[in-house]
Amino acid sequence: MKVLILAGGFATRLWPLTENFPKPLLKVGGKPILSHILDRISNIETVDEIFVATNKKFSSQFSSWHADVSSFYHKKISLIIEESLKENEKLGSIGALHYALRLKNIDDDLLVVLGDNIFEFSLLNYVHIYEKMPFIRIGVIDLKNIELVRNFGVFTLDASQSVLSFKEKPTHPESTLASTGIYFFPRSSLPLIKEYIEKGNNPDKPGYLIEWLLHYKKIPLHGFVFKGIWFDIGTPETLKSAKNIYHSGRF
Repeated sequence: MKVLILAGGFATRLWPLTENFPKPLLKVGGKPILSHILDRISNIETVDEIFVATNKKFSSQFSSWHADVSSFYHKKISLIIEESLKENEKLGSIGALHYALRLKNIDDDLLVVLGDNIFEFSLLNYVHIYEKMPFIRIGVIDLKNIELVRNFGVFTLDASQSVLSFKEKPTHPESTLASTGIYFFPRSSLPLIKEYIEKGNNPDKPGYLIEWLLHYKKIPLHGFVFKGIWFDIGTPETLKSAKNIYHSGRF
């Protein structure tokens, strides 16, 4: 199994903090966000390589980070440097996923994690459940807050965890289940990503791909409800909250 961590954004909502420094390398509890993600991946035995996709503007910072962590984590870690130097040149999340698949000729089960996530829960059960149910699987979390969930992709699931509906940042959410930015794509599903991009669909947010798979391709999708602390580090407020929770000892 391969892992792709998408860390190629420019985090304009966090400027000036991230104007010249990448968001995934901001520290929470003395450790970069990206290293927290690796902590959750490094114990998955079936993972044999981890790719971190970023942009050319921040390549030197990521190269320094890569040199620091490569000998610490017992997995092969490789950087993918996209050519973008500014916001209007970025590939978008799905564009970056497609670029990585082609560049590295990935032909394996693939775990995709957005690089601005920080979470305390394990990914082991999420990955291992594939052995019984080989479907595209989206990690979700119950925010239990209808106002807060409007900021995310929102899912409804049936009793078997099959995805019934999905909406990106809905005005009137049908549930409080938010996407965590964690996705599992079986090897057999990877050609669908190529098809999505080649048909000229929006390459930006993962939610657009999910909507296309669910409503246009009619592909069975399954959810997996995580429990525990999770932050999407998108604003100064969420970064501060994550730091406060970490320093309180709740992680």
